Amino acid sequence: MIEGAIHPRYRGAVTEQLQLVELLDFRPDEGIIRLHEQRVVILSAAAMGLLRKELIDTLGIETARCLMLRFGFADGYHDAVSLRDRSSSADSIEAFRTGTVVHSLEGIVRVDLTSIEFDQESGRFEAHESWHDSYVAEQHVHHYGTVDQPVCWSLAGYASGFASACFEREIYFQETSCIGQGEPVCTVVGKDALSWGAAVEGLRLDFHGANLGREVERLRAAVRRQLHDLSRRERHLETRERELDVLRARIARQTEANHFIARSTAMQDVLELAARVAPIDTTVLVYGESGTGKEFIVRMIHDQSSRASAPFVSVNCAALTETLLESELFGHVRGAFTGASRDKAGLFEVAGHGTLFLDEIGEVAPTVQAKLLRALQEREIRRVGAERTLKVHARVVAATNRDLKNAVARGTFREDLYFRLGAFVITVPPLRDRREDIPALVHEFVRRAGIRVKKDVKTVSAEAMTALINYEWPGNVRELEHAIERAVILAHGSSVTVRELPPEISQRKRSAGVGGPLNLRSQERDLIQRALERYKGNRKRAAEALHISTVTLWRKMKEYELTA
Repeated sequence: MIEGAIHPRYRGAVTEQLQLVELLDFRPDEGIIRLHEQRVVILSAAAMGLLRKELIDTLGIETARCLMLRFGFADGYHDAVSLRDRSSSADSIEAFRTGTVVHSLEGIVRVDLTSIEFDQESGRFEAHESWHDSYVAEQHVHHYGTVDQPVCWSLAGYASGFASACFEREIYFQETSCIGQGEPVCTVVGKDALSWGAAVEGLRLDFHGANLGREVERLRAAVRRQLHDLSRRERHLETRERELDVLRARIARQTEANHFIARSTAMQDVLELAARVAPIDTTVLVYGESGTGKEFIVRMIHDQSSRASAPFVSVNCAALTETLLESELFGHVRGAFTGASRDKAGLFEVAGHGTLFLDEIGEVAPTVQAKLLRALQEREIRRVGAERTLKVHARVVAATNRDLKNAVARGTFREDLYFRLGAFVITVPPLRDRREDIPALVHEFVRRAGIRVKKDVKTVSAEAMTALINYEWPGNVRELEHAIERAVILAHGSSVTVRELPPEISQRKRSAGVGGPLNLRSQERDLIQRALERYKGNRKRAAEALHISTVTLWRKMKEYELTA
């Protein structure tokens, strides 16, 4: 017998004596259980929770909510009709109270009916209930956590259907608070349709409104559209991947043909940017410290553009005076100035449909900047001393080791020219920011220097390599190449040792060895770790990149407690 399922003042003689054994008809020999003449099955709360989750995840929360409301309404209505047919009592309120006890007996929720009012003449109905230990709310919290709205949809539907059958009128229950919202109990109010006022239209739509079959078909159509879009995007991605593969192959061929070393991710990104912008006919500004390889990037842009068969013309703007640079770029006519004995074409004309490379563009004087801006904007120039203009077609690529933004702020570089030149900016990282390139660069420079000075020098000692890796390289790759050439010239055997390195490198190594050996170990450990990460733990490829044997790599990994 269930005590406390109904508020004491509403317990009647029938509901007080109602027991589960009176409701259920067990037939174990047939594998059948009946509840007031209808077959029932016992399912775990967890299984029902999973079914509910599948509905929400598949149909969306709003469609699942309406589906569970309607399922509960049909279930409650059917139960009420079955109980009414079994019972000899015609009291609607007593029948409704019995329904609350049945819901508790079924293990769905413990119902506390706190108040109920029903006027037969006017049809006004209002009931307030508290629901304890709702399995629906427990399962929703288990799968989704606490939420903002009540979630006991099937229980609200059941109460609505049961009451509508008992009182033979349109009655709807709604939760005002829910365990699913983090409340201790669920509180529910039920009213007849008229008492709900304007809200009844929304309730009717939820319980009996739009055909769910059409809603499910709408969702299916939406899913089909999403799948179609996804397939289209996958095809686009496959095309982009193929384009990237072709692009990377072009980069590899270019760097290999020019013996350019770019093992680091930072430098690979720079090469990819250059390869992407090369076919696009726009101005490019390459920024980087002196000796980082800016000219190689510019030549790569030219070689991979549609202008590759046309001339590549370069000028170092810092090496010429203002007058000479103006004449060099735009040309002059005979008699324009002292010594101008004949007409001369400028580099804009010489480049034709090719590429004009303006190195050290940050050193250009203001008057020349103004003429450059006109050449870029109007695609025309005027020779020094000439009266007519000439159309030019060259693509301009510039490079600088100065921060042009600061130059603009100081007023030494025109802002409009900066924006015209910097339509696409590529920043080449300094060597100290891509130290993983150093071992490969060192071995390449040793090979080149050995051939050039005719010496059989092929390797670099571990101590010398550590010193080279840890040096800051203010002159970048150019400084490294000169340092290696010097070392090869001074080498006594087939290997470069620390003694042959320039003093600023070898002395820094020795002082570091006295004052802070852990710093060098840390740098070496970091370099090995980055190589392993780059090649996803492949020891053979990492060792090749570091130019050491796999045995040495394994020993170093063990020493520094590194894993692949």
